[in-house]
Amino acid sequence: MIALLAGMLLPALSKAKAKAIKCIGSLKQISLSNYMYISDTGKPVHYESWPYLWISQLQEKYAAIKDVRFCPSAPEPSDVALKKDSAGFGTVNRAWLVDAWPVETDRLARNLYNGDKFQGAMVRFTILRHAAGREAAVTNFNPKDRLPGGVNVAFADNHVELARLENLWNLTWHKNWRAPAVRSGK
Repeated sequence: MIALLAGMLLPALSKAKAKAIKCIGSLKQISLSNYMYISDTGKPVHYESWPYLWISQLQEKYAAIKDVRFCPSAPEPSDVALKKDSAGFGTVNRAWLVDAWPVETDRLARNLYNGDKFQGAMVRFTILRHAAGREAAVTNFNPKDRLPGGVNVAFADNHVELARLENLWNLTWHKNWRAPAVRSGK
């Protein structure tokens, strides 16, 4: 009986792990293209508003990153899918490009499935993507509870790692960031 259960679960776990590894590789390529941009131009990528975000500038200079922009857990939507659903936010299985400048007082998402439809900066990062099953992406999260799962994050030194959602407030998001003693909602 245990062998039967293991036989049923292992392929699903292997697929999830393969997606997480591919996501890390993709973020590494995007991070490296950002580093190359700074090396090639002597300045950081200029911030622009939608639809000309920083990723567009990187794609223009390094076309290969077009194929790695999306996490395999939420692949790029087709043109047909975009016509049906043009919402400006992502979900657990709907791709989006996170572009935010969080502050220490940002609240966390109550909806771990769609990140409260991006109403704020940190909520964009608290959509469950890896290290927990999709069933953990609850739509009415109690902020006093421990956040499940995590997201892959690329850092300025070009390393990529899984960041647990619970620990997002402990990351150094920018030079003025001061990690709060307790994360928002606790």
